[in-house]
Amino acid sequence: MLSFVVKKFKLILPAYIFVVIMSLLLPLLARWTLDKLNVDAVRLEYWELYIPLCLPWLFIYPFLRPRLALLIFKNNNHRSGLQVLVWLCIGLTGVFFQLYYTKAAYPLVYASDILDFETSERSRFYQIKWYRLVGSKATNHVDVRPSDKGRKLRLSLYTAVPFDKGQAGESSQRYWFGFLHSKTINNRLSRAEKNELLKAFLEDSWAKVGHYDFSKIDYLEKLSNSADRDLFLNAIAKSKGENFDTSEIVILTPRLEPFTQITGDRFYWGSLTLGIGTAMFMLILLFPPLSTSRVTQFAKGKLRLNNPVKEALIFLLPDKLRLVGPLIMCLNILAYLTLCLAGVDPIYPNSAELLSWGANRRLETIGNQEWWRLVTSMFLHGGIMHLLLNIYGLALASLFIEPMLGKLRVAVLYLSAGIIGSLASVFWYENTISVGASGAIFGLFGGILVLTATSTMKRHEKKTIYLLFLPYIGISLLMGLAGGIDNAAHIGGLLSGVMISLVLHFSSKLKSQTS
Repeated sequence: MLSFVVKKFKLILPAYIFVVIMSLLLPLLARWTLDKLNVDAVRLEYWELYIPLCLPWLFIYPFLRPRLALLIFKNNNHRSGLQVLVWLCIGLTGVFFQLYYTKAAYPLVYASDILDFETSERSRFYQIKWYRLVGSKATNHVDVRPSDKGRKLRLSLYTAVPFDKGQAGESSQRYWFGFLHSKTINNRLSRAEKNELLKAFLEDSWAKVGHYDFSKIDYLEKLSNSADRDLFLNAIAKSKGENFDTSEIVILTPRLEPFTQITGDRFYWGSLTLGIGTAMFMLILLFPPLSTSRVTQFAKGKLRLNNPVKEALIFLLPDKLRLVGPLIMCLNILAYLTLCLAGVDPIYPNSAELLSWGANRRLETIGNQEWWRLVTSMFLHGGIMHLLLNIYGLALASLFIEPMLGKLRVAVLYLSAGIIGSLASVFWYENTISVGASGAIFGLFGGILVLTATSTMKRHEKKTIYLLFLPYIGISLLMGLAGGIDNAAHIGGLLSGVMISLVLHFSSKLKSQTS
């Protein structure tokens, strides 16, 4: 027995370690190299989100996937679920590490004035002892964008002010101080009313710039290649002319929080995610046996695999055993894309936008008797990361529970647990805005735990299921304790899922006995 386990680890674990190293270290090394070369060609949003989430698949498919194919699973979908688990572990770890790098890779550099800043050590964070701004040279860019399905307008004023170079009041051509003020107004007002609100917003923002309390600034951050920097550059280009070269302009924005708190707990969460994910992966490897024939084919380079595109989309495609799960996943993705097309921020949607689309909160749901929010909130998500995490949980749950429970009962369980989870949220929290399918997904998890405990499933199969689900549940609840996640919906969905599944299980058992 031990020899088979050792053989599995020798065949699979090196590939997993290689995927982890390449997926995590390669983008960090690439980013560090570009920083050393003073190249800022890649936007910050790509470094911190899209690259760490997409890159792991480039290594999972060619290196890890063929080795996982050597294992014998009762259902081939379980192998795909294991690949998704590896991707989620590495992808989330990569996001945390990139966020950590953004803050930790650069020291706080001290400079006496703006001229000293020019020759100081390159960084993103600076404390400049003395500086003065040339207020008469301030320039603005007004950004007006629709949001909330077009019902509201987001007003943003980007104000760029050049630094005084200290030479008879000469203003800097390269170094600028950036102020940002934003406000949301009702888009259903008349044109005259909106113009009046815009005028008032601009006057208020200019007044805040003119009376800004610089003593509250702890340090200045140099903006990298990002959307905010582009809009500040638009303001500068307006004052300097369209032919003015803005590529070398440095924009410094104020930061009020202490620099000692800049990294937060990003590295801790990244390390914890990687550790738990690796432990889960190794434990799961203990149970499925090796296919001797596939090992032989692999050694000869003749192992044939399924179409990777079809395998990657298997969770979203219905089959004979799964219909409800793929349908719900597609509805969640469709709802997210609809919000993005309507102007809602795809990464960090604000509370007002989510509420207008049907988020759950006590004031609206109970106070205004908008009970439909108990359901609509289940299909809304607070950004792409929130959506991906729930899609993974839903995909994993549907692989197991739908073949065991049936399509109709899964639909009843999902909706019931989701509604009860939403009710738990509004009764537990007074002002929390709740969105996401987590409560309903936890209901499916509760159903899976009940069905596995009461079934005649083999012991190693039950262990595999528990190893896939229990860490997910535990991490979600722990993150909820850290804040920002609705644990009331999680617990309410989980407990209701257990109770509803018990009723469904024993009613089905009683019916079979009497028939």
